[in-house]
Amino acid sequence: MLSKALEDRAKQLTEQGERLAVATVVRVESPTSSKPGARALITSGGEIHGWIGGGCAQPAVIRAAQRVLSAGTPELVRVTPEADKVIEIGLTAHKSSCKSGGVLDIFIEPLVKRHSLLVLGSSPCALALAEFAAKLEFEVTLAANGELPSIPGVFLHEGYELSQLHFSSRPYVVVATQGRGDKAALTAASRLDVEFIGFIASAKKADALRSELLGVAGVGPALANMIAPFGSAINVRTPEEIAIASLSELIERRNSTLVSTKSPQSSEHRSAGFEDSSSVDASSADAGSVNESKDSSPGHSPTESALLSSLATSGAPSKSCCGG
Repeated sequence: MLSKALEDRAKQLTEQGERLAVATVVRVESPTSSKPGARALITSGGEIHGWIGGGCAQPAVIRAAQRVLSAGTPELVRVTPEADKVIEIGLTAHKSSCKSGGVLDIFIEPLVKRHSLLVLGSSPCALALAEFAAKLEFEVTLAANGELPSIPGVFLHEGYELSQLHFSSRPYVVVATQGRGDKAALTAASRLDVEFIGFIASAKKADALRSELLGVAGVGPALANMIAPFGSAINVRTPEEIAIASLSELIERRNSTLVSTKSPQSSEHRSAGFEDSSSVDASSADAGSVNESKDSSPGHSPTESALLSSLATSGAPSKSCCGG
């Protein structure tokens, strides 16, 4: 974890649009002024905030941090006077000009900004999505009519009067009402300043609701660009698996350097996997909810992919997610 001072500095810099890497000293060989656990923030411009060692290490750390920010992947760096003798796999060696002869191993990773996520609905899918997203460093708010269960790391809000909610960034919104308050949730989401609105529903149902609501007093313009069906194209059957498919797309969008939108062909291609609640009863809606297979890994770090995999295989409760 970052110290309170570095956390505050990181927040200030990210609010200014700065991209940051975090450098952590993981191993040292004396003599060196640094100690394991020392941390610093490095900006894309090469400014260091914090302490990870003296002037000998800093140029190498800055170069490595700029590579990390460019590639979006972590790097383990060894700063040593004998860089040509480093043979360990996975280590990037940098020659130190220090005459002291000390060695530093420094792990450098991009600082992932905590994106705000607003989940609307109290369906099993909505509850699972909120829970899983909080574990992957999203800043999660869950809103629905009626009482909601406590979920670690998730802020709960009763009702769809959302104007008083505050977010640290423009939120991603996922509507997972699935037949229970669809119109109220979509209308509320449309009034917010959001990155996008994703709707866990078939393209057919989404198009029908969009056509019905657009132009109605109180419905905002954000609804016109609603993404549906929302979620990566994987074969899903349980509420938890539908939540994981949605979380996968959230991760891909968060980690992408490009602002991507669903093409009409993509939504049409995938719509067969999401049944409408009007035609399928709640007990069987996700049976046969199949999206055509595609590579679900782009945009995911190894940690994210591992956690998605563990969530998918951790066992799902028997209650089913209603179609929608």
